[in-house]
Amino acid sequence: ADKNGKQQPILTGARRVSREGSRRGSIRNIIGNFWSALGLHEQQQQEDLEKVKQGGSSTSKLQTSQVRSKAIELRPSLLPPVSPNDADKKCLVLDLDETLVHSSFRPTDNYDFIIPVNIDGTIHHVYVCKRPGAEEFLIEMAKYYEIVVYTASLSKYADPLLDKLDPEGVIRYRLYREHCV
Repeated sequence: ADKNGKQQPILTGARRVSREGSRRGSIRNIIGNFWSALGLHEQQQQEDLEKVKQGGSSTSKLQTSQVRSKAIELRPSLLPPVSPNDADKKCLVLDLDETLVHSSFRPTDNYDFIIPVNIDGTIHHVYVCKRPGAEEFLIEMAKYYEIVVYTASLSKYADPLLDKLDPEGVIRYRLYREHCV
């Protein structure tokens, strides 16, 4: 509590989540999860609260209440702290489906690999076409960025696909549907 007895949000080791647009699968929720995963909410919240604490001339009572109303709920980060090897790199978040690969349940003549996926006890084959140069792109970008891959797909499909797409292991983290809903 502050000197007036008002409760203050706890910031250590957590990420801010706004309840605005909290519908499942909303674009605002997905973007919020990206920000949360990357720690951007925590950084902005810390800056906002420092301004409030300092009582700067540019911070009005309305702004103060807006800052506090946005810091509703805290949750752990989806990603661990940046590894020392990537400390000087920015984070590059790539979407899997329709960016790095195109997948289909229908057989095609030009697939690069097939991923078997168990759905309700039945094995379905997913035919995957890599974007030309995808592996080389990942290897080159890993020199400059910490690479995170996001997909709205389930991990039971995405993990075996990413294992084949990234044999060098340059993708640092994988975020799946389970992380965004």
